[in-house]
Amino acid sequence: MRNARVIVLVALLAAAGVFAYRQFFRKAESPFAIGFARPGATYAELDAKLSEADRTDRTCTPIASGYQICRGLMNAPKGDLTVVVDDRGRITIVDQHVAELSDSTKKLTADLLAGWNDRSAGVPVRHSGAPDATRWLSDDNDWSATMTMKRGATSMSEVVLTDEHALATMNDKTLPALLVLSREGIVGASAIDAAERRAPGSLARAAQKLAAAGAPLATAAAKLPSCGPQNALGIDPGMARRAALGDRASELLTVAMARMYPDRRLELRDSVYLVDATGVPELIDVTAPVAVANGAAYAFAVNYVGRATTVAQSTQTFDAPSCRAPAEIVIAHLDRSRTKIESIERFDADDESLASRVVEMRLGGDARSPRLTVHTLATYGAPDWYGEVDWVGTVDLDSHRVVDRRPTTLAKMDSRSRVAAVDLQSLAAPGAAPSLAGRRVTAIVQANGGSSAQPIVLPSGAGGQPSGWSMLTIL
Repeated sequence: MRNARVIVLVALLAAAGVFAYRQFFRKAESPFAIGFARPGATYAELDAKLSEADRTDRTCTPIASGYQICRGLMNAPKGDLTVVVDDRGRITIVDQHVAELSDSTKKLTADLLAGWNDRSAGVPVRHSGAPDATRWLSDDNDWSATMTMKRGATSMSEVVLTDEHALATMNDKTLPALLVLSREGIVGASAIDAAERRAPGSLARAAQKLAAAGAPLATAAAKLPSCGPQNALGIDPGMARRAALGDRASELLTVAMARMYPDRRLELRDSVYLVDATGVPELIDVTAPVAVANGAAYAFAVNYVGRATTVAQSTQTFDAPSCRAPAEIVIAHLDRSRTKIESIERFDADDESLASRVVEMRLGGDARSPRLTVHTLATYGAPDWYGEVDWVGTVDLDSHRVVDRRPTTLAKMDSRSRVAAVDLQSLAAPGAAPSLAGRRVTAIVQANGGSSAQPIVLPSGAGGQPSGWSMLTIL
């Protein structure tokens, strides 16, 4: 009798063990899948199941703390597949963009809808101006699936599958990875908000850590030599620029530039040129002189247009530029009679950019505390992206350096033709905080024929001032 009880007990324990084993492995992988891609499975398992055609041009890029983003093309359904892989090699997020509108895609859409609705009812997700989407959540809340439909069609345009538990774990381990995923449009504002609620201020620190990768880029840019003169095709016959500046300003600029370039002369025509001794012109531009120090000095900027164009041509083809073309801010000090230039000081408008252009200079403040405001457009770049930052800064008339500068807009293009833009104008208004470090803003990113709004956190550069390199690196 005792033996029979032991046999029954062992059988029950075995059955419970089998049930627990099956239950564990059923929950180890998502009930939602598209093709062979399923959150919870290892990326190696997915890669082994893909056809040789599907493996074409598949690349994996590390993001932070062992996490990586893997991208490639898929043939069934045809489109782009992005997979986020955690530090254990398991799939955390699957993001499939479907390019084709075919009968096979419509059938796959119908099959997925039927299967997922059998498990749980989908909840509509609506965003202003965005196509309709539906979200499903597993009974244990560990797995989710979101399907976006093509407008006016019974076919999907995007499917996002998420291991919610693994995503939360990633957020606890490495917030920089979350910021990268936000920048890529893979996670939305809710994930960013949840992370900030759990640990206020943590996103700003994570952004700073992520942006530290931009520091070597700024160092490399500073080490590049200045570009040499870039010859223009000729000199235009007009005199509109000289007329606009007036005789007094034109004379001041001519004398100042002669002091800076003794072997070249300034030509103020419809455009502005520096002409060498052989008559070969270089296209530049100068801003109107601004009287500072109660008229004892004048400030203006020199933009080297031809040189900046050469740098832009390199960055826009993702080639490493061989030189940099910064705009110069010039302060010409007058003698006591205020009729002659006594000395000249000159410095870069942006010392970490590859090229820059001063758009405007104006005097502000009051008689006791005058402020020279400088509006500069700076160009930055790396092997896989380039971009521009609009700066509004103040020139310290004692140290003759640009200080307390704030960005007003950011724009960036990467090698995959994704465009990101951020309007920071309200943050740069008079009276705003001197530092933008840790400020949350919204980036408008255009990719795959559509646009989306993504939250980002601005990092800071040295001394708490925002850096052009670091801000464009985090975007």
